[in-house]
Amino acid sequence: MVTANNQVYTYLGSMVTANNQVENEIKARISKAAANMNKLSKVWKTTNLFCRTKLKLYNSPVISTLLYGSETWPVTQTVAKKLDGFDSRCLRRLLQIR
Repeated sequence: MVTANNQVYTYLGSMVTANNQVENEIKARISKAAANMNKLSKVWKTTNLFCRTKLKLYNSPVISTLLYGSETWPVTQTVAKKLDGFDSRCLRRLLQIR
């Protein structure tokens, strides 16, 4: 995928830009992780599983999808807040805290 004024390339599932902007990559990662979270909605609602088991299930598909390629991101305060906010929303949903 290439845009007119800012060249964006998709490489191994991550978006790479010439000026190292990660906002679009963060949005894409959050949406993919949210899709994984929604796929497991029946698991989060069940009362037959322990919290420890649910947390292991959360870490495998959701967190790994969210943080894929994050070692190359410049971590700013806004990026950290977005990732932390998504994590908090997911954990509240998983633990059924309103």
